[in-house]
Amino acid sequence: MDEDAILDTIRHHAAEAAGALLAVQSGDSPLTVEAINVVAARVNKDPAKFWLEQLEAMGLVASFVGALRARGLQLEDTVLDDPVGVIPTEELRRFLAQAQAFRCRVLKNNRVAGSGVLVGPSLVLTSWHVIAVAGPGKPQEPAPNLEVLLADNMKFAIKVPTIFQSECGDAEYESRAPLKDSDVNDRYDVALLKMVLPAATHLGHVRLMSPPPLPRNRGRVVLIHFPGGTDHVIDFGFAAKISNVTARWRHNVPTAGGSSGGACFDKDLQFIGIHQGEFDARARFIPAGSFINSIVDHIRNDVAPPTLWSLDGTVSGPLVIGRNQFFQAIAEAGHAAGRVRGVRIKRAVIESTSTGLGFSHDILQQLLVRRGPEHCLVRIMQDQIVDDLVADIRRRVRLGGLDLPEPLPEQASAAAGQAPPEAAARERAENLAAAIEAAAAKAGRTVWLFIDNPTVPLTEAARVTIEGLVGASLTKPRLRLVIAGLETLTLPGPEFAGLPATETDRSPGLVVEFIGDFRRADILDLLTVASMDLTGAVEEGRVAYATDRALFDLPHVNGLYAQELLATVSERLRADLRLIAGGGG
Repeated sequence: MDEDAILDTIRHHAAEAAGALLAVQSGDSPLTVEAINVVAARVNKDPAKFWLEQLEAMGLVASFVGALRARGLQLEDTVLDDPVGVIPTEELRRFLAQAQAFRCRVLKNNRVAGSGVLVGPSLVLTSWHVIAVAGPGKPQEPAPNLEVLLADNMKFAIKVPTIFQSECGDAEYESRAPLKDSDVNDRYDVALLKMVLPAATHLGHVRLMSPPPLPRNRGRVVLIHFPGGTDHVIDFGFAAKISNVTARWRHNVPTAGGSSGGACFDKDLQFIGIHQGEFDARARFIPAGSFINSIVDHIRNDVAPPTLWSLDGTVSGPLVIGRNQFFQAIAEAGHAAGRVRGVRIKRAVIESTSTGLGFSHDILQQLLVRRGPEHCLVRIMQDQIVDDLVADIRRRVRLGGLDLPEPLPEQASAAAGQAPPEAAARERAENLAAAIEAAAAKAGRTVWLFIDNPTVPLTEAARVTIEGLVGASLTKPRLRLVIAGLETLTLPGPEFAGLPATETDRSPGLVVEFIGDFRRADILDLLTVASMDLTGAVEEGRVAYATDRALFDLPHVNGLYAQELLATVSERLRADLRLIAGGGG
């Protein structure tokens, strides 16, 4: 039953409702509006709600709705529908476990101000009024000290100003509900907060759909919140439309101070909005469709950032210089239907250090962690000679969390001497790729195979195994490859000097990235990305000055700086990065 629709009719169409009330009753002492008002005042209840309670007790709600319609009032056919909200037990159990991790509390000046939900490794979604220190349109000064308390009881600072915010309506800030949509045009009461560190990668985050599912009248609402700041987690209720207002919806979940900013989900456990607060003694939420387009790009870049300037997002972490080709290739390889299936990293000088090759694994690991647990990274190291590389790779894939069965007897027969050694090794590698693909598809995951440059002589069997694995993996929708080094090997599949154009040839291959010397532009790129990440803006003069300071007096050949100078440049950059992060001059 849509209680709010009936209550609105009672309140705003008093004469017709009074007539309908008398019409549905029989007997000499019908319940009158006057009697309802007297008793409601005596028990301190809203008269309209008391009126509806009496109709429910007498079993006359359906008759009353019919009488209202007979008097020309338009109530939707769904007004008497049963609530829609059955949630399968197993799905709910899984969701509750996830909700325990992705929920969080928002602290303002060291006190719990409201609830929030993780929507990325470093992003928290909440209500704007939770972080406000003054009304809409007024300076938010002094700027609040904002923190987020995560589910593991770790506390992290929030960057101020926020990366996105939309104020509430003027009346809403005074706890008065808007009467029409124009009262809150482009004012959603939503804030997207960014932690100083991507500290929540291990806690998961809510997946936001664009466009999001629409709330349903009398549809289920599941609210993740902290009423009174307490560790309450979850409550259930139902949604209801509001007359003349589409920018807000009602729900009947019990809430309290501290619930504001809590995440609302539907019966399919999809995100549908943010709990705002109570107005006129009834709770409201902001439908996700109002604001999702304003934040989706921020979230996409946080979950799968196009680039990294520091491995851990901090000034003190390892800096990432001159790897734009790598970032572009990994981003392109994330597209299931694209030609790019990974990266082949080559040293400009093969005899040079392998440090950059190993660091590539650490970069990839950070990128994939942010994308979520459906991405599985398997590192194939060859720091010692193994008798059976296929078996070793199978073991590593299992350690990555995939249920990989043993090969079938007919597949293993090739290893028993029934085929030439090279053909046998290639066939076993191809069977392994097929098995990994099947296991990944079953688990709904994408597997990234990172093949390290060997530190021991590469055996002929290992060479054939790698060639067979690479060739077979290129055609598998759920397998991706990153090959570090191995420059002397001729591997199957095309190699792209850059991102391939969408021409007729759709054969999958790898983007080639050469690592070695770096340029001034690489330092400018790092400082630009870092400045935007740390402050939300870029001062071009400051970035150029910091770049020149980092490179001052260092030798170069036609603008190319040797890879060995990266450590020196990184240390010089940290002082300027600290100034940028702290807002210093």
